[in-house]
Amino acid sequence: MQMHPKFIPAALIVMIFAAPVWSQVTLTPIDKKYAVDDVRDLKVRTIDADITINTSDLSTIAVLVTVEGEDEDKAMDDYEEQNFSIQLESGTLHLYSEREKSYGTSYDWRNPTDIHVEISMPSNIPSNIQTSDGDLIIGELTAGATIRTSDGDIEADWLEGPMISVKTSDGDIRIGTASSEEITIQTSDGDIDADRLEGASVSVKTSDGDLVLGDVTGDSRIQTSDGDIMIDSVDGKLDARTSDGDLLISEIISSGAKARTSDGEIKIEKITGYVTVSTSDGDVELGLIDPDDVNVTISSGDAFLRMPRGLSATLDIKAQDVSMRSFSNFSGDREDSRIRGDLNGGGALIRVRTSDGDVTLRPMEH
Repeated sequence: MQMHPKFIPAALIVMIFAAPVWSQVTLTPIDKKYAVDDVRDLKVRTIDADITINTSDLSTIAVLVTVEGEDEDKAMDDYEEQNFSIQLESGTLHLYSEREKSYGTSYDWRNPTDIHVEISMPSNIPSNIQTSDGDLIIGELTAGATIRTSDGDIEADWLEGPMISVKTSDGDIRIGTASSEEITIQTSDGDIDADRLEGASVSVKTSDGDLVLGDVTGDSRIQTSDGDIMIDSVDGKLDARTSDGDLLISEIISSGAKARTSDGEIKIEKITGYVTVSTSDGDVELGLIDPDDVNVTISSGDAFLRMPRGLSATLDIKAQDVSMRSFSNFSGDREDSRIRGDLNGGGALIRVRTSDGDVTLRPMEH
């Protein structure tokens, strides 16, 4: 006999349609404050915790450790296994955790425990912040910083000081502004995104991911093994390379810039100074504003060069086919596959070689 819905018992309806409701508990095992004048630097090293550093102009440094879980006893047990300790020694504020060796334990995904460290402090305290498994969120640090996580993302608004080092083994990195004598930003597996990097030495590297950078100032090394590189502007020496991806730069002002990819396209919209470009398999597009010397090497691909009509340059170009239209003031040898000579009286050397491709020169439109 078929039962009409209106005759189903109310208790059965609740059993069928009601989703289980899990209560979330929050514990606060550490809630401490320290006078700013007593703290010279900060060192944080945790095993399994997310860390947030907030900027504060108060006269105290606040340290808050919270634990969240669906079961209060289990949440507290998980926290106690990490053996958190906090102490102030000789001006250094230490916050550590260290898990004891255990056997036969496994992660319970049905009843997880989240540990979060939140520190509010002035921005001018040198900081060394590390966690093995967790995300890092940093506000503003202006006295130098070392930031590490083995498995997690890193996000920082403003980093400044004599040395800035930001690394994660497996995660993305997002930086607003970093200004330092030495800047190192690195992830083994993830993307890196930064608005502004300024330093005497700038190193940005990922093994597997894209690099998206805004303004880069200083001697910089930008590298990814498998991904694209996109930069708004470069002012200073540059060594940018990707093994498998495109390299796109809006503007370069440099006394020595190298842009290389093994398999991908290279596009630089505005070039001032000296640039060397090479790709094994891909096209190259360059906008030559005020070049010193330009050297382009392509194994398989085309080259497209835009330049002002009045640019003074010495051309040395070889390809399967070379096209140069709308440039009348040229003296030298001009063939279908080779151009050698002076444009507008000669000047900066523009050398292009492509083994399997064409080269096209066009006047730059204003």
